[in-house]
Amino acid sequence: MTDHQNFILSSLDDEERRVLLAGARQFPLIFGETVLQPGHPVTHVYFPESGVISIITEAANGEAAEGGVTGTEGAAALPEALGSGVMRSRGVVQANGMAWRVGAQACRDLYKTSERFRCAAIKAAEFQVVERSGWGRRSPGSPKPHPVRTGHAPQRRRPALTSRQGTSSKAGAPARC
Repeated sequence: MTDHQNFILSSLDDEERRVLLAGARQFPLIFGETVLQPGHPVTHVYFPESGVISIITEAANGEAAEGGVTGTEGAAALPEALGSGVMRSRGVVQANGMAWRVGAQACRDLYKTSERFRCAAIKAAEFQVVERSGWGRRSPGSPKPHPVRTGHAPQRRRPALTSRQGTSSKAGAPARC
């Protein structure tokens, strides 16, 4: 099987990749093109091998802000495909490249059966949180991240939820990644 630049795809074994990509096609990412529409059902997930897709959140008053960026570390629309099935934001290509355009149902099916896929999706989502916070890579000229002071005493660390404790190889069961 070909080497993949996408973190999630490279995390899978050959059989899992074959199953996921069976009905997929390579999709050119062209600067400025909208690939995901808010309010629309998620029918496809984009796994960039190169290029970048910005996730733009739009307020009711028409203002918009970049809520995230998906490059080779993740997959645009994967959380929505696995969750509500409806896109809440707009996906706009910010850097030319190529992505695998994978059916949302194929992603849901593999998520149910593959611990590797679940773990890679979780790690990609965690990375997105770091990116959105500004503690990940930054564009030149972007503001430097700073600590937030709330005036409250630090909270004690809470124990992990019982549904996340331990590992399991059962399909659909939570596992530590």
